[in-house]
Amino acid sequence: MTSDLDENDARLYRAVDARMLVPGTRLPVDIYFRHGGQITSLFLRGTVYTGKARDIIMTKDIRGIYIRSADKKRFEEYIADANSTQSPAKKETIPPAYQQLKASTFNQDDFFQIDRDALVPSSEIPFDLYTRDNGDIRLHVEASEKYPVRLSSILLAIKGDILIDNTDIPLYKEYLKLHTTELKTVSDRINAKIVATLLKENSKLTVQNALLNPHSAEVIKASSEEVNAIIDSVFGNRDILYHLIDIRHFDYYTYTHSVNVAVMSIGMGINAGMSREMVERLGIGTLLHDIGKSAVNSDLINKREVISESEFEIIKKHVQEGEKLLQSHHGISYESIAALKEHHEKLSGNGYPRGLSGTEISLPGRIASIVDSYDALITNRPYKPAFTPFYAISTLMHEKADYDSDLLKTFIEMLGRVK
Repeated sequence: MTSDLDENDARLYRAVDARMLVPGTRLPVDIYFRHGGQITSLFLRGTVYTGKARDIIMTKDIRGIYIRSADKKRFEEYIADANSTQSPAKKETIPPAYQQLKASTFNQDDFFQIDRDALVPSSEIPFDLYTRDNGDIRLHVEASEKYPVRLSSILLAIKGDILIDNTDIPLYKEYLKLHTTELKTVSDRINAKIVATLLKENSKLTVQNALLNPHSAEVIKASSEEVNAIIDSVFGNRDILYHLIDIRHFDYYTYTHSVNVAVMSIGMGINAGMSREMVERLGIGTLLHDIGKSAVNSDLINKREVISESEFEIIKKHVQEGEKLLQSHHGISYESIAALKEHHEKLSGNGYPRGLSGTEISLPGRIASIVDSYDALITNRPYKPAFTPFYAISTLMHEKADYDSDLLKTFIEMLGRVK
């Protein structure tokens, strides 16, 4: 195929025809396309290329797509294999990298996911660091209070997510407190990013505590304090919002997902012109929107294969369980409860648990529905790799009957400002 790439990109990428991609197969390489004059990621390696994905490409007339030149041989083997006499349906299996999840001897709930940006170069850590890449968890840095380890640039050049053992969370909290001043006094150019990192880390710790102690009034109070800290920071410096909205791909953890949903919902509320009080109520509801999962068996929440229909029916109950929990706490607003109980409802009526439609869904519920769906799409799951932001947004647009069109536009415009 011919290509209109510049000389540098032409060396790195190779043009292919989108019609060569076979629905029902998993893509063996990353797929790119031209967007705004730049090469942009479209599908990540391991993504199932569905009929919906094909429709999105054809609707947007994305015919010119690209692969890395280094992936040429692997892509050609995929095309030859997918067009062989073997049924494509047999190829829709979890790729080897994701099969490692099944073999992992570690329990995900034994670890807490942290942001690498919270680790200060040249500082000493008194806790072990683990890495999780393609589901395989390994000890990366061995440290203790008695034998702390100084972080070097080499140690921080870690591939994959960074985890700590749950038993080391108190030490991590102290580490964050100790280095908060140091982190906040760095150059103004990166101060907003540092503030955003600290806000998210503290919020994740709060949500994890809420999942462990959902009946505690203290965790509800702490959740409110975290939401207000985020809102105050964003009103003080709008750049913080765009640092809070992190588009890096993480493995799924309920507390990380909850903070992501709350942050983007707060941004949506502010951009939609909601009052400070309403944004706060929306933020509390979305930060705690999955608190009902504390009542669902964690083995099912963290299952490493695609769940069955009967298992999905059990997981769906987290909405009603969460609603009960919030209603049991004094002072929780209607808007906060609405964001929780309606975050899986769709304007088309195809959502759950009540099958609400149209105006039956509140404004907080409409916002939560968009943001929850988006973050779920861009998050790695044991049974699927993350979608790229472009593909995730395209999927929401393809299913636009499910979402408020004005709010979806606001959401897309907000994400467009994220660098």
